[in-house]
This record gives sequence, structure tokens and C-alpha cells, in this order.
Amino acid sequence: MNFILLGVLLGIGFVFFQMPLNILYYFDTTSNIHTYEFTLERLYSLNSLSYIILMPIVEELFFRNYLQRALTEKYKPYLAIFFASLLFSCIHLQLGKSLYDISFLNLHDAYITFFGGFISGVLLYKSKSIVPSILFHIFWNLTINVV
Repeated sequence: MNFILLGVLLGIGFVFFQMPLNILYYFDTTSNIHTYEFTLERLYSLNSLSYIILMPIVEELFFRNYLQRALTEKYKPYLAIFFASLLFSCIHLQLGKSLYDISFLNLHDAYITFFGGFISGVLLYKSKSIVPSILFHIFWNLTINVV
């Protein structure tokens, strides 16, 4: 039960932890990357509900429950977490769209999702359950949509 609560709290907190990650990424402390605007308007669409609930379940089942567990059988756990997180971040690059327009290549999203994937991977490894990882991802996406 402790890992379930930890997954929820980390999911909410990770959005706010992104501020220091953004400072490292942009090397800038003066821009608007630290402001938050709380709103519930983004939660009213079916697309948002899919992004908040469906995608985290699918991604966690594949990247953590399948891929990370398979990698853990061949490599040390933290190396398996690293590789699963790296692949998880690569799917957020939107390479397909960037073939048509390079402006779609989003290295920032991949950078942030690597750290989120790593947290999710550690949750799976420590708890031995996929539930905390799924809850972490759901509450991460929910908080992103509200903030």
C-alpha cells in the first residue's frame, strides 16, 4: 500500500520537479518556464481522458511490465530501468511527424519523459507491482493537464 501512495504522490510532484529539470535543459532561470496556471478546462475532452488514463496504462504495461522485466532477466536492474526509460523517452520524440516537419522533433519531451520513466521503473522494481507505476503515470499526466 505504501508504494501505491508513493506512486500517486510522485506523479503529482514530478510535474513540479520538472522546474529544476527545465533549468538544466534550457540553462535559463529568467524565462517563463516556472509559471503554473491551474485549470480544469483541459479535462473535459475525451482526448484528455485517453491521455490521462488509457495511454499510461498501455505504456506502463509495455515499457515496465513487459520490456523492463524482460531486460531485468538479462541485465542488472538499474541498467534495465535505464534502457526501458531511454526507449520510453524515444517514443515521445514524435519521429514520424518530424520526418515531415523538423519542428515536431521535441527533445524536451524526451528529456522529461526519460526521468519520469526512470522513476516509474524504480517504482516497479522496488514494489514488484505494476500498479504504483501506472498510478504514477496517471497522476503525472493528470497534473500536467491541470497545471
